[in-house]
Amino acid sequence: MADCIRHPLPLRLLHTLYGELPTSMLAQALSFSSLLCLVVGVYWLMRSIKDSVFATVVGLEYQPRAKMLSLVVVTGVLFVYGYLVERLTRMQLFVVVFGGYALAFFLAALVLGTESYGLSPTRAPSPDRLVGWFLYFAIESYGSLSTSMFWQYTNSQLEFTSAKAQYGMIVAGGQASHLIRPGPISWPA
Repeated sequence: MADCIRHPLPLRLLHTLYGELPTSMLAQALSFSSLLCLVVGVYWLMRSIKDSVFATVVGLEYQPRAKMLSLVVVTGVLFVYGYLVERLTRMQLFVVVFGGYALAFFLAALVLGTESYGLSPTRAPSPDRLVGWFLYFAIESYGSLSTSMFWQYTNSQLEFTSAKAQYGMIVAGGQASHLIRPGPISWPA
């Protein structure tokens, strides 16, 4: 009964599910869990709009070509990633890669908002509208790179002895993104 008074319900639930973790490990696991929720949540959000944006901007008949070219583009991105792995620390690599994707998605959103290049209802789809190709390849490469890079970084930060206790909580954060994901898509503009 004294345990119920000392710990609030969310903390008791975490202790029940994942055992008695020291506060520092609990904070680390929760931060990695939140980060995985964001990484996976962004991917699922972008993946859900990828095909419809491509069809509206470029044209649905070019989607098979985009799927084939995405293999080449993703391979190229992985070569650049391999180059960066040898030259940057893990933290720098994490910041550069995720910062680069954030900038790429932000710029693509800005361009998609313009009348001449973006999602204009008055313009017919055209393969010359490069923003559609760029966004398609950016989303494909993000999906290939982001989760593996997250786990690479996470594995480098966790101690082997504590990893077993923390991994379940981290994976639960990634799964929580599936519950949150439909919200932003269904919000009115």
